[in-house]
Amino acid sequence: MSSFWIKALAGLILVAVAACGKLPRPFEPGAKDLNNPLLTLQDSPGVVVAPIYDAPADLAAPFADAIAELLRAQDIPATAADILNSGNLLEGWYRRQDTTTGQSVIVIEWRLSNKAGVELLALESRVRVPTAALVGNPRPLIKRMTANVAPKIADAMIGERTAQIDATAPSLAVGDITGAPGDGNAALRHAFSAVLRRTEITIAKSPEGAMARLDGIVQVTPHSDKEDEVRLVWTIRDSEQKTVAVLKQDNRVRKGRLARRWGSMAFDVALALRRQIIETMRRLGNSTSGGLALPPTLK
Repeated sequence: MSSFWIKALAGLILVAVAACGKLPRPFEPGAKDLNNPLLTLQDSPGVVVAPIYDAPADLAAPFADAIAELLRAQDIPATAADILNSGNLLEGWYRRQDTTTGQSVIVIEWRLSNKAGVELLALESRVRVPTAALVGNPRPLIKRMTANVAPKIADAMIGERTAQIDATAPSLAVGDITGAPGDGNAALRHAFSAVLRRTEITIAKSPEGAMARLDGIVQVTPHSDKEDEVRLVWTIRDSEQKTVAVLKQDNRVRKGRLARRWGSMAFDVALALRRQIIETMRRLGNSTSGGLALPPTLK
């Protein structure tokens, strides 16, 4: 057994092996009852997250679980309780620095390596907290630390996948997204680009030269005292600006939820539409070479 998996197994033995939980997709009808499909993807190496070395027992495994959950929310196969056949290994080394002012600095040195042991990413996360806050519920600290590091790990993984994309693949530009409150417009652009980069589609930097363009309009209206109604309409147009597909999503969310950071909800939206977008781009690509006809407008 390679040293890579020896290290992975040594960390994972501290965690009770369990199947990954379901990953809800609130913008995809019926998807809440599906098992998490991300760990079965064959076109991506994914990440095995080892329990954080040298961390207190109440942090080591929960921290790894939280990192894996956030990576799965960004469409990256990740687990802290199993082995992925072609997985990369994420390791973290914990240390705590106390000050004379009642504050503690939590530092974690991170290393992402592939199955051959080649380092893909090295970074440090650092959070300052009151020392008293380290006693008791670890969730606030875990939340702060994972928010600091998970996006960087995700970007590293997405960048690795992007480098493998076939230059002849159908190209799609993410165009204008308007109407979303909070940081929704920007968050949705990032989510669609990140999710679709990990498919057979090439994400174009600009609409010029792209086979198609995706634009979106978001409407949020009050539904009740406790909920808002969100409606998203996505239009895919070809290079001649002809509409080839219209995709619609509706959902109810907690009132005011979308007026701040969208976070994982933007990825829920993008993941729910991934299959329809891929199918539309496949048919559009085939139609330009005399294959299948364009699909009817989707509603």
